[in-house]
Amino acid sequence: NHPAYMSHLWHRMLGDEESIAWTGGADDLPAGAKNGQFNILVVGKDRAAGLTDVMMLASLNTEQQRLQLLQIPRDTYANYTDRDYKKINGAYAALGGEGLTRFLSESMGVDIDHYVCVDLDVLGEMVDMMGGIHMNVPCDMDYDDPDQNLHIHIKAGEQILDGHAAQSF
Repeated sequence: NHPAYMSHLWHRMLGDEESIAWTGGADDLPAGAKNGQFNILVVGKDRAAGLTDVMMLASLNTEQQRLQLLQIPRDTYANYTDRDYKKINGAYAALGGEGLTRFLSESMGVDIDHYVCVDLDVLGEMVDMMGGIHMNVPCDMDYDDPDQNLHIHIKAGEQILDGHAAQSF
């Protein structure tokens, strides 16, 4: 039963972190929303090191019926430890979800109403369950980082990526 298994994977991907499910209109926005605006920090972390390889701020404006996404590059340097600048992808492991949300909210000058943490390993399983994902890879990708056990080797061109390759991309 593919839909049931996909639902199971979706819940595994969200893990035990706080998650947001909102399907209402402008009149019943979640608590914390201001003037039809609702901001959610979305982080995707790996299991091994707890690093956030994906960090996005999703901003929903219900009056304009518009969703905007801002990706925060994982290699951005930030002073979240009060000691020295480090890559932002380590902030979740150091501060936790609420601490990272507070830090980014203060640093960016944006009220962030909630956060959700996605398990990237399960995302790969979902891609495999769907039979892969069609991608046009713009250039050959050859990268090895033994410290993170990260090895990316994908050829350029249109292709179907499996879960592992999609996570690498």
